[in-house]
Amino acid sequence: MSFADCFRRRGTALVVLLALAAPAAAAAQPRQVPGTRVTLQPPDGFIPAERFSGFQRAEDNASIVVVQLEAPFAQMEGRLTDEAFAEQGMRVRGSEQLSVDSLRARLVAVTQEARGEAFDKWALMFGDGEVTVIITATYPQRLAPSLDEAMRRAVLSARLGDRAPADPLAGLNFRIDEGPRLRIAQRLGNTLLLNESGRIPNPGPASPFLVVGVSVAPSDLGDLEAFSRRRITQTASFSRISNITGSAVTIDGSPAYELFADAVQTESSTPVRLYQVVVAEGSHYHLIQASAGVESAAEFIPEFQAIARTLRRTR
Repeated sequence: MSFADCFRRRGTALVVLLALAAPAAAAAQPRQVPGTRVTLQPPDGFIPAERFSGFQRAEDNASIVVVQLEAPFAQMEGRLTDEAFAEQGMRVRGSEQLSVDSLRARLVAVTQEARGEAFDKWALMFGDGEVTVIITATYPQRLAPSLDEAMRRAVLSARLGDRAPADPLAGLNFRIDEGPRLRIAQRLGNTLLLNESGRIPNPGPASPFLVVGVSVAPSDLGDLEAFSRRRITQTASFSRISNITGSAVTIDGSPAYELFADAVQTESSTPVRLYQVVVAEGSHYHLIQASAGVESAAEFIPEFQAIARTLRRTR
């Protein structure tokens, strides 16, 4: 699922975000998770992550990923079903209803195979009438004797502040400028959505939107054109992707590849024009994906391109 799909299909996106969590012991002091209302106490040795909202202990391949959704918890509760986890290759080992920060919550224990190794995860969902928080603590199963309880305590230490963060872009390793008509509507983990309304959900399937984010797992970018062409076909919200054209560009001093394509927004059968840029950074990349209905595409694609070229990394 692409970054854009996370904003179009919230229920599925919850489980996909758990699957993407980087496969990270006494508690440290509570720490603010940049770009969210959440604080929690990570285990000793965990530091703020550069490519997602949360914390990591890279030497152990362990992480705590925090995602804040602008949706009431009552709407999201119950969407993390065994079947949804199974579709992402995860097996549920247990689930319980409990209270976190005096708010109703659900804690799920799952196991997933990734890159030839088994990983255990603690996934917590809780929230209030405005937001839902998903926290995923991931660690190699071989380290369960030393990390399992510490990670569970860290997840359950989460607290939800009363106010939105002063800087919703805090902790991101990039910045991007808004356009004359497209403005930031929401942050989801390490991704941003821009649209005309400045709110979620997007007004309609033909309405222009642009999503920008950074990859978490390393990828083989040796053939950037081939990678980019594969990546645009993995956009699950769209089908019948055709007439793909593109060229190499340079953005923020780095090699990038820009693509254009025709497609159909699957759920509504709406014809759209797709735009994508992959900006390489070693074995990682920043991804910009955008869409507009065919009738307004000629008007908005130049704005998509202009916004993409403002991408700049902050570290």
